[in-house]
Amino acid sequence: MARYRWYVLAGAGVLATALLAAAVWWWLRPESGQEPRARVYREFDICVLMPGDGLADPEAAAVWAGVQEVSLAQRVRALYLPVAGEQTPERAAQFLATLVTQECEIIVAVGGAPVAAVATNEAKHAGTTIVAVGDEIENSSHERITSSTVDVLTELVPPA
Repeated sequence: MARYRWYVLAGAGVLATALLAAAVWWWLRPESGQEPRARVYREFDICVLMPGDGLADPEAAAVWAGVQEVSLAQRVRALYLPVAGEQTPERAAQFLATLVTQECEIIVAVGGAPVAAVATNEAKHAGTTIVAVGDEIENSSHERITSSTVDVLTELVPPA
């Protein structure tokens, strides 16, 4: 009889452990209505080339807000790159080339030097969709935004 008591106690211990594990799982399980902790983005990048002031520049900050809105709505990645150093078209062209090398599907140029870099280097990057914000580009094949960044980018981003 003592021999069977050991099996009964071991079985009760296993059952108690299983019940405890089930209770902990039930208590820690995610609720069905919760927002996921991480967003899943498509393989599509919108990149903003902006002046050295970065988001302190009001025009660049407004464009970045529009790009983020499109990023959330379309589930595409967004990043920005301020032109470091002197604010010349030649220097901005180096940063534009960086974004092209990173294979950004859409590049948005905002500010004097970045927009001028787009105007002077459009032949080099003919295969990339580049959008310039403002009226600085004359006779350019690239799209110019003078109104809503969101509207233009929403049209350029392909549906999922």
